[in-house]
Amino acid sequence: AFRQIGMFLSPELDSRYGWFPVVDESTLVFGAPHANGRRGRVYVCDAQAGGGVIELVDDQGNPGDQFGNCVAVDGETIVVGADAADDGAGAVIVFRNDGGQWRRTARLIAPDRTPNDRFGRTVDIQGDVIVVGAPGKNKNGRRLRGPREGAVYVFERVGNSSIQTATLISPAPPPGEVLGLVVAVASDPIL
Repeated sequence: AFRQIGMFLSPELDSRYGWFPVVDESTLVFGAPHANGRRGRVYVCDAQAGGGVIELVDDQGNPGDQFGNCVAVDGETIVVGADAADDGAGAVIVFRNDGGQWRRTARLIAPDRTPNDRFGRTVDIQGDVIVVGAPGKNKNGRRLRGPREGAVYVFERVGNSSIQTATLISPAPPPGEVLGLVVAVASDPIL
């Protein structure tokens, strides 16, 4: 049987509060990408630590970044997409739990970024591997109106750094299909 353990009410109208909720063991994470002038916010609730809500922001973010449009959590790491950052090129912010305090540890960007790539539209994490979708990416790098092929970027944590280890693209995507709209990682396979 299920029982309600809490209820979260939006502190701001039109913030998209509760956007893309994810759970890892006792940690609930969800975004509000339209909060704070569309800078966005992320909320973290740890049921084992008393159920209080912690707010995360990208203190280096700008209006319109939409920080929190996608979130992922694995153990002591939270990954947050801000796909509208930097003229839509996008960014991903990584937080680590350090003694009960969530601290920003990295800002990931695509090395071949261009406006409207939407890097960070989807994110996932498993252990030391972070996967990021960029459904607006064109493999030729040109900023075009029309079909996009998309791309998926893979990062791996090495010590205190995250390094990009792969870029996945489709050599000949079928019309209308876009890589990176949804990403998932589970141990070895990336979906």
